[in-house]
Amino acid sequence: MSKWLSILCSFVLAVVIISFIPSPVSASATSDCDVVEGTGEVQFCALSAVYEGRDLVLRGLFVNTGVRPHSQLERLKVKVTGAEGEVLSEGEWVNDPTLLGLSLNPGQTELVELPLTGALRSTDVTRLNTVAELTFREQGGLYWNSGIQLFAGGRQLLPEVPPFIQDGSTLVPLRVIFEALGMAVGWDQAAQMVTATDQERKLVLRVGERKLTLNGVTKEFEVPAQVVNGSTFIPLRAVAESLGSAVFYGKFNNSAQIVMVEKK
Repeated sequence: MSKWLSILCSFVLAVVIISFIPSPVSASATSDCDVVEGTGEVQFCALSAVYEGRDLVLRGLFVNTGVRPHSQLERLKVKVTGAEGEVLSEGEWVNDPTLLGLSLNPGQTELVELPLTGALRSTDVTRLNTVAELTFREQGGLYWNSGIQLFAGGRQLLPEVPPFIQDGSTLVPLRVIFEALGMAVGWDQAAQMVTATDQERKLVLRVGERKLTLNGVTKEFEVPAQVVNGSTFIPLRAVAESLGSAVFYGKFNNSAQIVMVEKK
């Protein structure tokens, strides 16, 4: 009897120990990078997060939405909170060799992974909020001081007709952005309709309408699609939501920088 009791106790103990071992959580895209606005400097957001043991690993993105180069990130402090505002973890890196090697011209991005040791566990890593403090050792001279600069697909775009603001919405040229992100764009003059496709997506919209269709699903926006000097424009937010992209927007004096990054 004592033998079986001993075996049963050992089994129960094993179950208790296993129950306290953290289970893995798959990496998921967070909403942290949907639309990020700043004052024209380098910004950081978490594209995804995953628990590895007792650590929370952020897959984050540095984006220079400023008007001057930044290099040698000598201090980075990150605070991560969950869906209910609870602090999950804080981390600080000072004179880290990898971060000191960071160099970003306006419009450039850099993907990094940041391990946060001893983080509290959240059941929903898709609703994290990340606040970062960045201190760079060096800043270069001004690249420009006016106009709206547009970046997508890792390069600066130079459309014939520049982006503009209408009724509080920033409108951007559809073709130049979609082609930069690898989509084929077609134009039906008679129907005044644009079609953009790749292997996974088909987007359709008509000039004058406040909506587009993506893979059969309708998405609405406030300012209608319109043709300006031969180029079709739609609101920036509509482009971002339709492509599943992160949008970074920085404003500095009379200049604004827009950087679009696909969240893959």
